[in-house]
Amino acid sequence: MLDQALMLSKDNRFLYAYWDDLDTFLHEHGTEAGGSMVRVLNDQTEQFAMRLPEDTVLLVVADHSQIDVQNYALDLDEELCACMYREPALEQRVTAFYVRKEKQEEFVRIFKERFGEQFLLLSKAEVLSSGIFGPGVPSPRLEEFIGDYLSIALTPLSLNYRKPDTIQGNHAGMVPEERYIPVILFNKS
Repeated sequence: MLDQALMLSKDNRFLYAYWDDLDTFLHEHGTEAGGSMVRVLNDQTEQFAMRLPEDTVLLVVADHSQIDVQNYALDLDEELCACMYREPALEQRVTAFYVRKEKQEEFVRIFKERFGEQFLLLSKAEVLSSGIFGPGVPSPRLEEFIGDYLSIALTPLSLNYRKPDTIQGNHAGMVPEERYIPVILFNKS
């Protein structure tokens, strides 16, 4: 990818490249195992930067970070699942729940019993009034996507639903380490 980017940089004023192998590797093996891969990527990117034309600015940024996680098989929790009218959605660390009207209080009680302070649990109204998804005009489908309740991980616990519990690294929660995003700006001149 870097060789191709170098070739394309000669004729283009702006070039965007995305490499997802590190993300996949960290999901499968965890962050500790990713250290050697990060060092190799850093070395290769440094060599790439030195080969760029003189008037080039290189911006290296991640779209998110990751932490090592523990997994909870949510689909095996019959009591909690009985409260839902459809499967949870979004991420394993930011999960949208679609809860039967008559089971809302029961769902909240069970969720808090199971996960206590490990997740922030917000109702749809709390999510919409919080501004958690940022400023601006929300998508017309936001209410559909966030479900009746939204949980946000505050610890390394992930809520897996019909997914293998072999995921070692993940993202999207509120643990400080997973909220850091590196930004590297390199100006050759």
